[in-house]
Amino acid sequence: MLRPRWRKVLRDIWGGKTRTVLVVLSITVGVFAVGATLTVQSRLASEMNQNWQRTLPHSGRVSGDGFQQDFIDSVRRMPDVADAEGRAHYFGRILGKEADGSDAKFIELNGIADFNDLRMTRFEPNTSIPGNWPPPTREIVLGTVSLNLLGVNPGDTITLQTWDNRRIPLRVSSAAWTADEAGSVFAFAATGWVTMETWEWMGFGRNFSRIFYRVKDSRLEDGDHIREVGTAIEKRLKNQGYASGGVSVPDRPNQHPAATTVNGIVALMTALGIAALGLSGFLVINTVSAVLAQHVRQIGMMKAVGARNSQLSRMYCGMVMIYGALSLLFALPLGTLGARAFVNYMGVELLNLRIGTTAPPAWVLGAQFAIALVAPLIAAMAPIISGTRKTVREAISDYGISGQSKATPDTGAARPGILVSRPLALSLRNTFRRKGRLALTLTTLILAGAVFIGVMSARQGLIRTLDIAMNYWQYDFDVNLGNAYPEDSVTRAALSVPGVSRVESWGFGGLTEVLENRKDGQSISVAAPPAETEMLKPLLLRGRWLNATDSDAMVLNTDAVKRFNGADVDDIVNVKINGVQRARIKVVGVVQGVLTGPFAYMNRPGYLKLAQFGAKTNYIVVRSNTRDAQANVAIAKLLEEQFKRANIKTNGTQQMAQTRVGIMQQFDIIIYLLLSMAILLAVVGGLGLAGTMSINVIERTREIGVMRAIGASNGAIRRIVTIEGILIGAISWAIGALLAWPFSYGIVLVLSTALEFEVFHAFSAAGTAIWLAAVLGIAAAASILPAWNASRLTVREVLAYA
Repeated sequence: MLRPRWRKVLRDIWGGKTRTVLVVLSITVGVFAVGATLTVQSRLASEMNQNWQRTLPHSGRVSGDGFQQDFIDSVRRMPDVADAEGRAHYFGRILGKEADGSDAKFIELNGIADFNDLRMTRFEPNTSIPGNWPPPTREIVLGTVSLNLLGVNPGDTITLQTWDNRRIPLRVSSAAWTADEAGSVFAFAATGWVTMETWEWMGFGRNFSRIFYRVKDSRLEDGDHIREVGTAIEKRLKNQGYASGGVSVPDRPNQHPAATTVNGIVALMTALGIAALGLSGFLVINTVSAVLAQHVRQIGMMKAVGARNSQLSRMYCGMVMIYGALSLLFALPLGTLGARAFVNYMGVELLNLRIGTTAPPAWVLGAQFAIALVAPLIAAMAPIISGTRKTVREAISDYGISGQSKATPDTGAARPGILVSRPLALSLRNTFRRKGRLALTLTTLILAGAVFIGVMSARQGLIRTLDIAMNYWQYDFDVNLGNAYPEDSVTRAALSVPGVSRVESWGFGGLTEVLENRKDGQSISVAAPPAETEMLKPLLLRGRWLNATDSDAMVLNTDAVKRFNGADVDDIVNVKINGVQRARIKVVGVVQGVLTGPFAYMNRPGYLKLAQFGAKTNYIVVRSNTRDAQANVAIAKLLEEQFKRANIKTNGTQQMAQTRVGIMQQFDIIIYLLLSMAILLAVVGGLGLAGTMSINVIERTREIGVMRAIGASNGAIRRIVTIEGILIGAISWAIGALLAWPFSYGIVLVLSTALEFEVFHAFSAAGTAIWLAAVLGIAAAASILPAWNASRLTVREVLAYA
């Protein structure tokens, strides 16, 4: 049988149903947020690593042209190579239903020597989709995501359009999965595999164009060692008379390419979840303080009959722990469902992972139990200790909860008829009556507002970054040519296309730093526009831009400065151009990097001389006479057809307008994930405000009764309470908007690290306005029930109130 004090605890919890619901919901939101984000963080990190290792990723890649299996066998025998595999590669287009090719999709096509002996960067049949494995001749295996991208199924026929405008029908044999294929949200190009017999039938021969190699297990994450091995393979390739297209090494070998980005974003979500939990503690403090103030005389009577401080403390600690235990009934299942939704969306839709389980790990469940039971207890300890230490005399002589408020100084705002109406004057006075409680309530709403405005500002910063990047490039599309062609022929053919207003021939290739030990260092891309270019508007940070007389000078962007170990203005850098020609090049300027990764810029004549291209070009940029995206698609199509008639091979056209849309869609995914956490903070803030308003109404029971006795209407009572809540919301908005400025800088810094490019800061006026409307709505909604309860109090009830 329960002891009397525990029956009292249960009676108090049941008697204050509104208060109990608000506290339990607040703790639930915090525990849910922490549990869901910790589960996402744990499961995604594990699944990403397991999925990536399941493919047995290659350590590096050497590109070339025309090598055969005997060369691959010789690479496998190299002492630092664990294994190697040759593959053919082609980047083409799959035609859609539109006759003009406007709905065509790009495809990464790979020729495979043996589908049953994949040594690295593996893909495997999707057994849930029936089909043939390996594919027969003249058939293709598509990635599972690619089936949806192209809108086809096994048994359908797709048409490959080559860059010399041949059309090759391929029957879809089956579907395959690989972690190397992006998820449906990020997929812009299809992925497909065919046998080398099909490769030959397509007219591409039977030779490989790529060597994938994997180093010994002990060096799998040693980028410098992997690059040295790739350089050794490339040297062997050249010694045997093959052409080389360079060595490619991942920035983080043996790790999923998206690991840094995903981990950074999830870590930020987890931090916001922990903030939600911390804010829920403020409502616990307010609630326990109010309960203890309301129970002062009860505490005095219990002490008078022998209750000790420790017994009373345990009693109220038990009440708080019951709140926490009740929250677990909701937080555990909601956290599991929330984590499942997040993991499936981020893992499957974004990353194309095969998810083994989304269930919370045992340690996360344990953490949720501990947090739900201990965190509220920690928050409540100060008011519990303070409230239960009162002596019997202090407790018995207390005038009740309403008697503890100090009188508000008489100000102009408090005297009705001078500046404001009587109800507004009362609302202003009541708002600042309990300064400690007001501070805790404001803190919750202020942080929620700062996070919301900060996230919206981060989105504005991403838009600004994208705008700067798009303004960087003053052209509508670029064309990567399959080979180097005479500049005059390319320019003449391009300018003959209706809608093309300007064409510039650029050099384009790779730049590899040569270290002091003569080994290859990091590689970056190099673009070489004419010195008088109108197609490029870089943001010069220091030094100068290129001029017409520069033959051995370059400008680095900020990403390239980091890649080249801080190389700066006036430094001399030893490099290899396109993996062949060595040169000593002086850095004359540094420009802002924008979404391109590490880039160097050289004057075109100087680059062509060092690269030994002569008066040829392999890359052009085109400006059209329209800004309409669809019109530019048609112009690009006409340009490709014109190049075909001129026997100029192309390897792809990139539309700047389409690029912008695709990048913005990816940015918005990040923002939506962060906004979901900001909304949780807003919910906690709303619950905290509702709890505060309910407590305030209880405190003013006698005051409300006096107002009712002298004729105050129900509407007047409701307006006083509602206006008080709206005032709190407005104050929190003003302070939150100020704090959002530095907070948004913090979010931008985290995003810059996670996305691995600099995100520019911008403050969102729209986000500030949206939050003003939202917080006033939250404040009004949080005040409705307390205001309604206050208006229903009768004079008889308040006179009986103790």
